[in-house]
Amino acid sequence: MEVLHQGFDKLYVAVRGQMTDEILDQLEQVKAHAVQINDVMATWVDGLNLVVHPMGRKGGYQFVCETDYGRGPMLALKAPNKRDPWGVHASFSSIYLAANGLEAARAKLDTILDQLNIVRLDQDVAISRLDYAIDVLAPTFILDPDHFVMHARTHRRTHDALHSMATSGRSGRTTSVTIGKNPNRQVIVYDKREEVMSKRKVEWPVLWNAKRQANGKAALDFQDPATSRVWRVELRAYKNYLRKPHGISGWAQLEAGLPSVMQELAQDIRHCEPTADSNRSRWPLSPLWQIAIEHIEAGLLAIPMPDLEDILIEVCRTERIRQLTAQRHGLSVAIAALHGLRAEQFEPFLSRLVGEETRLAENHRQPLQDRISQAGVRMGSTPGYR
Repeated sequence: MEVLHQGFDKLYVAVRGQMTDEILDQLEQVKAHAVQINDVMATWVDGLNLVVHPMGRKGGYQFVCETDYGRGPMLALKAPNKRDPWGVHASFSSIYLAANGLEAARAKLDTILDQLNIVRLDQDVAISRLDYAIDVLAPTFILDPDHFVMHARTHRRTHDALHSMATSGRSGRTTSVTIGKNPNRQVIVYDKREEVMSKRKVEWPVLWNAKRQANGKAALDFQDPATSRVWRVELRAYKNYLRKPHGISGWAQLEAGLPSVMQELAQDIRHCEPTADSNRSRWPLSPLWQIAIEHIEAGLLAIPMPDLEDILIEVCRTERIRQLTAQRHGLSVAIAALHGLRAEQFEPFLSRLVGEETRLAENHRQPLQDRISQAGVRMGSTPGYR
């Protein structure tokens, strides 16, 4: 078994602070335009790029904004209200955290809040969710829900997927086990490679292979599950678990108490190797869990790879272009079919489509450059990054 990645995977932060009336007016105008065109709109505040969505979010958040061309956190903002001072919610993506780390996320959020002129103190920050993930290359590992040992009050949910078998047709295979739930704590073990391949999360194989190559190892072929199966151990600490037993709310408390939080979580819910002992609590840890605990105890702050972020963003952009190109081809084939064309007529037909596209662009009510600019805002500089 080999660890291909470890680090924080999600971060949700609430902030007790409110925007100024001037920024509120600006965002209201931009959102009104976004609602009118039913699309996102870009604006700038003190040099900060904000992409404002036409819809708000539950919890009284009037505005939802992407920040820094999609490279920063997603912000949900409330209109100023003295009776509801917690006016900001920020969420960081897994790829941002994988490339930059927790300290960079904190610094990024502080910079953005300063640009938005949101005054706050250290005690005005509350961590509401923090996930930690360890990705382990373990092609022969078999996930068995019955091998978990946990507190009796902990809830377990399993996800089973069926796969074709060459000899028997179909057979059951557990790909994910979830123990616990929000707003307390959760442990999830799942086949990360399968999720990555099925959902085309192309950035993760790049990140995993970058780690291997940095250690002088050959890149993995993720098309071959027999040699590239990656299992993720994911520990999720929600607000109730952070605050009630551990007294963690702000950054300073998180820095001091986070190691014990994750160590406790990995010890309370663990994957084991069954023995003849009827007392399950005495079962030894499985190799997967031993590796996870060793890396958690060795330190949670993985080395950031900021140079990798640009590579991952470009990989996501290339994948989005591939998806749109495939959609365009499918639409062209469908139109050709409706015209009753044969395969040998398809190539000249494409030339005809180009002419039709040109005429449509010329006759559209909006200038083409305006439409391209708006599409750029909608797609973002980091498509697929979230």
